[in-house]
Amino acid sequence: MCSTKSGREIDKMNLHLKPVFDSHYIYYSEAEIVVLCKKIYIQDIDPKNFLDPKIQSNYPINDYHRMYIGEVIKTLVLEK
Repeated sequence: MCSTKSGREIDKMNLHLKPVFDSHYIYYSEAEIVVLCKKIYIQDIDPKNFLDPKIQSNYPINDYHRMYIGEVIKTLVLEK
């Protein structure tokens, strides 16, 4: 569910997922694959940099995303 629906469509915090606390990271026990990352860069998307004007149609109220770049710290493949 988390990778198929936007937070604009559903309230993901009310899916009754079971959180797992791994030192500085939180993930959900229902996950099949977990990629734990350390944030190393952040930037707000600037519409002046859109190379394709159609991208703007994804932001009808100009609520642009924030982009993160992370360093992968650990990858987990959880058994079901």
